[in-house]
Amino acid sequence: MEEVNTDLFIVQRSSDGVSFTDMEFVKAIGNGNNGYGYIDASASNGVNYYRIKSIDKTGVIAYSKIVFVPAIG
Repeated sequence: MEEVNTDLFIVQRSSDGVSFTDMEFVKAIGNGNNGYGYIDASASNGVNYYRIKSIDKTGVIAYSKIVFVPAIG
């Protein structure tokens, strides 16, 4: 997906898929096809749910699809 006028990404995590907590703030490059990464070193045991909150340069907020990741270990 191509970035257009994106300002900030916020990685959010949840234990129930409903109530999310901000984990990491990533300043966006802003335009183009860009890659970003995040490793959650404090993931809880069991299933962790994640989504990305993106904020564009005009303040419009959008959320990614929620994904779930089982803890490894």
